[in-house]
Amino acid sequence: MNANLPQQNTVKAWQLDNLLLERYEYVPGSIEPIPKHSHEDYQIGFSSNSIGQYFYRGACHDVPIQSLSILHSGEPHKSREVTWFDTPCSFRMLYIKPKLFHEATEKIAGCSVLPFFKQPIIVDDDLTAKFLQFYWAIEQKTSQLEQDTLQLSFFCTLIQRYADIQNSFHSSGKHQHQIKQICEYLKEHLEENVSLEFLAQMVNLSPYYLNRVFRQEVGVPPHKYQIQVRIDRARALLQQGLPVKQIAEQLGFADASHFTRHFKQLVQVTPKQYLSQ
Repeated sequence: MNANLPQQNTVKAWQLDNLLLERYEYVPGSIEPIPKHSHEDYQIGFSSNSIGQYFYRGACHDVPIQSLSILHSGEPHKSREVTWFDTPCSFRMLYIKPKLFHEATEKIAGCSVLPFFKQPIIVDDDLTAKFLQFYWAIEQKTSQLEQDTLQLSFFCTLIQRYADIQNSFHSSGKHQHQIKQICEYLKEHLEENVSLEFLAQMVNLSPYYLNRVFRQEVGVPPHKYQIQVRIDRARALLQQGLPVKQIAEQLGFADASHFTRHFKQLVQVTPKQYLSQ
């Protein structure tokens, strides 16, 4: 290896059924802030050596070192606008499909709901240890039985201690049904170059009004939501080893460079770097 080559930020990823795990390693130097966005999945984060900060649900939340953060499916959020790291920083992220959380809550608590977590920041050494044990098992490719057991242990502790089952998480906006219909359409037709007019006609709203209520309900305008769901899908396709150009075409990006630009903005590394790791 050439010692003169500059160090780069890296992301290692593991795709499981209804789960995506990512480990971010940032080297000292400049970094582009990640714009406001949301995920279809629940997001659980852990910082081993750097204080974090989230703008989430109308408030700013500090994330202490060695603590967990949990963000709901579909909730827009933005991390602290860091543009420079003085020292190396390491983050672990776990993305959980709502379907999996729904099933886990039903089995653990006997309630068929999506859990609501009042505390976006959790300082709990025991729960953090269970999170890291599960993560370690995935990284080290231990037996399936060990991975399943540690995953269940983490989920049980998280739900039993911090989930508000009585107040399940859901949107209560006036146009909740229409917005959900559009989100589902965009997720199921990732490759289509749809217009705002088309989406508006689909739910019987004007384009102007749809753009406004979509932003209010989802937190980002329709075109940014489309990019986010495409990038989320791209993560899985890269895990399968598909070429960058093919993924760009399959997901409806104009070309590979257009796809790469959006991917790097949200993931902090290029698709080729993500693929190699």
